[in-house]
Amino acid sequence: MAVQYATVLAYSMLAEQRGFDKDPALANEIEAQLKLIRMRILATAFAQALREQAPAATDADIQGYYAAHPDLYQQVEVRRISVPLEGPDETGKPLDRAAVLSAMEEIRKAAVGGEDFNKLQQQVYRQFRIATPAPPVTVITIQRRSLQGGEAKLFDLKPGAVSSVLDLPGAIAVEKLEGKGTAPLASVRAEIEAWLRGTKAQAQLAKFTGDIKTEFNLDYLELPSQPDLFGVGRDTAAASGPTAPGTSTTRR
Repeated sequence: MAVQYATVLAYSMLAEQRGFDKDPALANEIEAQLKLIRMRILATAFAQALREQAPAATDADIQGYYAAHPDLYQQVEVRRISVPLEGPDETGKPLDRAAVLSAMEEIRKAAVGGEDFNKLQQQVYRQFRIATPAPPVTVITIQRRSLQGGEAKLFDLKPGAVSSVLDLPGAIAVEKLEGKGTAPLASVRAEIEAWLRGTKAQAQLAKFTGDIKTEFNLDYLELPSQPDLFGVGRDTAAASGPTAPGTSTTRR
């Protein structure tokens, strides 16, 4: 960055010495770029101020949100035996998904029969000659919203039950349900507070932008409909950059 800055500085000085800044076309380009830079700085400052000045969530707000959204904070405790499909075996070849699925059916039967999960994890790693060491099997906590695919059915199991073979993104797994419950408020308090503050910032932004109408040239931009400029992520949309070609923004 330092070398690039020095190079740009030297070139710009040489350009000024030769009167390039007096060229009408270049002067117009400089003015346009400066205007865009000014807009970016102002937009970033506004977005930052909006986030910082948003009212903080009260204890009542946080407790109310937590009580009103119990499903968001349901969680399970599981032990997991898994085979990472992206990891090659010791020969460098990728693992075959069908072969792993078949092997994990046998692992599941052993797990249902009461075999130690750490022992089974090491066994399946040896079977597929996976180069990395088998990770220890410990109890992990997963919130319902983080469950993937068939993992959601864990909530239908009773503690001690073993899941079916799960074909997850990047891995094949078998899980044993150790328990289920709700995350305590203290563990999710910061997350809820940030969400509520962001919601309040969104509400403030809606007031500021209520009379701003944006019309995109749908044919030019090949868009099916007018985008919602101040919808999702509206607290950062203001700082996303200059106006795109084919777009006009006015205040009415």
